[in-house]
Amino acid sequence: MLIAQETVSASRYGLPIPYGWYCVMLSDELEAGDIQTVRFFGQDWVLFRDANGKVGMFEPHCPHLGAHLGVGGKVDGELLRCPFHNWGFDHKGFCRNIPYAKAIPPKLRHDPVLKGLSVVEANQMIWAWFHQDGAAPLWEVTHVPEAGGAGWCTRRHRLFEIKTIPQEIAENSVDAAHLKYVHGQEAPLGVDSCYEGHLRTTALNGPMSIVDSQGGRIDCEFSVNFEQIGPGMQVVRMSRHVTLVILITITPVESELTHLRFSFLHPDYSGDPLRQTLIDDLIQEQVGERGNYVGVQADLPIWDNKAYLRKPLLCDGDGKIMEFRRWFSQFYE
Repeated sequence: MLIAQETVSASRYGLPIPYGWYCVMLSDELEAGDIQTVRFFGQDWVLFRDANGKVGMFEPHCPHLGAHLGVGGKVDGELLRCPFHNWGFDHKGFCRNIPYAKAIPPKLRHDPVLKGLSVVEANQMIWAWFHQDGAAPLWEVTHVPEAGGAGWCTRRHRLFEIKTIPQEIAENSVDAAHLKYVHGQEAPLGVDSCYEGHLRTTALNGPMSIVDSQGGRIDCEFSVNFEQIGPGMQVVRMSRHVTLVILITITPVESELTHLRFSFLHPDYSGDPLRQTLIDDLIQEQVGERGNYVGVQADLPIWDNKAYLRKPLLCDGDGKIMEFRRWFSQFYE
């Protein structure tokens, strides 16, 4: 007898974009005086850096007569100027200058008229706070000391554009069972998660054997410590004979289209050929394929095509997936 499964909606998820801090660009991708049009959270935004290095992010159309600020607009000192009538807006969205007006209208003096997002720079990245209702930031972006730290190397990987939502990507880190069947991790890993407000920490550990470039076997303890800060940021600290920190950013482009970025941070092993090879191998495993291990590339076709079941059929080996989902649900409120 066939058992009717949960009906999957045409949208696959039917969930809003969760609120939180999201990486919208690497810091070195936006120079002083630059204006770029970007698309996140289901709409276009204009991102600019003023002459003093401060970054702003606003809706693209001038509230005066609707010209697109990212097409012909310019940075003038601390102001973003419209290409149509040269109105100048500051980082709070106030119109501070109309070059041909004798007086600024009262509404422009008292209220911000250009809608924007709160923006900060941290960890060599530009972060924007998004909330469906426009609420102010509820926490700060976590500082990762290894990012740009003395004695640490930073390697970036290309963006993955995935037809999924942030929750699905983050859920992988509490799903230990898939590590064997998707990523080739044979050793059983114990998983323990802790939830506190907008923070989630998950620890995985277990024995592992790796093979060096000469074919030699190295037995070691493999440990992974996840720190998730809201829906858009994960800091993963891995130890497997070498130390690797992965700064993972998860940013919604549309309601069901997400950018996933990996930044790899590790100690400078250039003076230790063995560890340099091992760190190269470990990074390759995280994104591609090496030996029996396959990285995030193996997750991509699953995320692109799976459906979200609100009441999945689970067994005792699936871990605490529903506990994770209850925690994540706060970011939709």
